Amino acid sequence: MAATVGTFIEFKKLLPEGQERAYPQRQKAIATYLAMGGVTKFEQGEGFPRLVYPTPRRLEEQIAEAEAKLKSLDQQIGAWHRRHSHLKTDKATDTAKLLADPLYWEHRAKLLADPSYRATYELVRPPIHLLHREKWRKRLKMFIRSKEYRLRLHEARISKIGKKRLPMAEEVEARFDFNRKMASSELEKLEEKRKSLRERVGAMKTLLAWVR
Repeated sequence: MAATVGTFIEFKKLLPEGQERAYPQRQKAIATYLAMGGVTKFEQGEGFPRLVYPTPRRLEEQIAEAEAKLKSLDQQIGAWHRRHSHLKTDKATDTAKLLADPLYWEHRAKLLADPSYRATYELVRPPIHLLHREKWRKRLKMFIRSKEYRLRLHEARISKIGKKRLPMAEEVEARFDFNRKMASSELEKLEEKRKSLRERVGAMKTLLAWVR
């Protein structure tokens, strides 16, 4: 009669004397499968117990489900990697892009020639170093070319609420830093989950090869 086993400790009790270290890969797979909440059944004989449940069909179903989850995890991890990469700042690369950007030199010329522009720039501190980023380029272009837009920013900055806030470039960097940390944390969680799932798939494939 098959014995139902729910923990690895219970499985070890089924092993005959001299079989404690037999089939280490199978034993590791059993431990992993049981740790993930699986239920097993074994028939005892003189040698190593024979696995009778899960059946090949059940294992194939579980492997297919786990591999579908792995595919989804791979996609999520890829998306978070792209987001994390986008949030990275590379000063050398950013500087090179700035120096090749005519809009940046337009900004520099106004800093030298226009005292009003320079005063607003020093007060607001827009993140000019992000000119090459699509999200910021339109707003920075408006800052450089629109006196009316600069005036609105200037007035907002000297308001009661504005005085309590960090300069724009510092706010942006603080937000980048927060988002980078969040992306790193999420990546760490997802990669750990993927590692665990891969171990489970490997264990189930070992059991499948055993019962076939």
